[in-house]
Amino acid sequence: MESVVKESSVLHGSYLAQGIVGNDCLPGMPILQYKLMVSPDIQTVNGAVEINLAELPYAHLVVKNVTGNIQSLEIGGTVTKIVVLEGVYTLNYITESFSAYLAIDDTWNGRGGFIYGEQRVENVRVSSL
Repeated sequence: MESVVKESSVLHGSYLAQGIVGNDCLPGMPILQYKLMVSPDIQTVNGAVEINLAELPYAHLVVKNVTGNIQSLEIGGTVTKIVVLEGVYTLNYITESFSAYLAIDDTWNGRGGFIYGEQRVENVRVSSL
């Protein structure tokens, strides 16, 4: 009987990144929470995000199957990672677009923003958990 060896679908060096995008000091501002599997070998990210809103009736949006890429950029001797995310979510039977950008350091702290539907949140804090 032949033995079959399955190749792992997780790439060497992959890790989980979790954090928050938004200014939690400003009441009423949307807060994005991300949970992403980062594959640095192929410069991709995959995961999900949740957008928590202060206003009803939609206080919580979930965007599953978020995909994106990650690139490094050196400015003045400092390396910044640029993460671009995209996905879709359904609200009242309508499919809406989601996108985000993060300019982060190696610890996933920095600045960023996101767009969901027609709403934009720009130049807010990115904090790792």
